[in-house]
Amino acid sequence: MHIAAYNGHLETVKVLAEKGPDILNQGDNHGRSPFFFACQNGHIETAKFLLGYSRERGDVGFDKAQNDGRTALSKAAGRGHAEVVKMLLEEPNATSAVNTPETENKRTPLHRAAYNGRGEVVDALLAAGSDARIPDSNGKTALALASEGWSKGKKSNDWESILIKLIGCDEETASKDADLLFPASIKGSASVVERLLDAKADPNRKDEHSWSPIDHARQYGHLEVATILSKRGAEVGSRPSKWVTEWDRIKVSEDGSGLEFIGDGKNTRLEGRNRRLTLFADEDTSVLANHPIPAGIEKFYFEIEIRDDVGENKNP
Repeated sequence: MHIAAYNGHLETVKVLAEKGPDILNQGDNHGRSPFFFACQNGHIETAKFLLGYSRERGDVGFDKAQNDGRTALSKAAGRGHAEVVKMLLEEPNATSAVNTPETENKRTPLHRAAYNGRGEVVDALLAAGSDARIPDSNGKTALALASEGWSKGKKSNDWESILIKLIGCDEETASKDADLLFPASIKGSASVVERLLDAKADPNRKDEHSWSPIDHARQYGHLEVATILSKRGAEVGSRPSKWVTEWDRIKVSEDGSGLEFIGDGKNTRLEGRNRRLTLFADEDTSVLANHPIPAGIEKFYFEIEIRDDVGENKNP
C-alpha cells in the first residue's frame, strides 16, 4: 500500500484498501502513512481517494505526522504541490495546521514553501491564515528562509513576488535582518530592494567582508539597484586601512600599518589583487588587509615598504 501510494498507483491503492483497510493507518519506520506518501509526491487523485475512504470509515491516524513532526501539509508545501495543499487546507483543522511547527526544527508549512520558492503554495497558506512571523528553531522566519533559498540559487520564477509578499507580512524581520539586502543587491532585484528599504532596512549594513549592498550591486553591474541604494542613503564600503592576521608569529603595529615577522623569514612577496602579503619561513603565512577594495573605486593607491633592519635577525 505504501509503495502504491508513493507512486500514485490509484487502482492498486483501491484494491489494497478493500482487502486490507487497516493498513491505511500504519506508518513506516519514519511514521509515514500511505496518505502521507501520496501528498508528499503530489498524487492528488490518490490522496483524494485515501482521504475520502478513510473519512467514510471513520478512521483516525491516517493523516498523522511522521516521527519528526512533519505533516503531509508541510511536505506537500515544501515540494510545491499546490493542488494537494489546497485540498488539505479545506480540512476542518486547517486553521491550526498551517501554523503547527514540526517537532525537530519548528518549521511550519510556510517555512517550507518559502525556502523552496513555491509561490502558489505561499499564496494559499497566507490566505489560510499562516503567520509569517513565526520563527523556526534557528530564529528564522519565512522571509529569512525565502531570502536564504533565493541566495542559494534554488530554482523558481516566484522569488521576487514571494519576498515582496512576505516583507509585507513581516516588516520587523525586513528591517532588522542584516542579510536580506545582500542577495537582492547581488541579483539586481530593484523591486525587492525598494520594498526592503520601504520597510526600513539599513542600506549601509556591512557583510563579513565590510561590503555594503551598494558595493555588491556595483560589483555585479546592477546600476539601477546601485542608483536606488545611493538615493536612499547608501555609502560605498570601507577602503583597506590596516593589516590584520591571527598568526602569532606576525606582529602588527598599533596603527595597523606596520608588520614584524617574528622568526627566520627569508623572503616576502605580494599577491592576491594587492591585498595579501605572504612571508616565507618554515611555513607559509598570509596577512590580509582589513577590507577588500570596494567595487566602484576606479583608483586606489597605497605603498608597501619592506625593511630588513628590524630586530636582531633582520627579519623582513
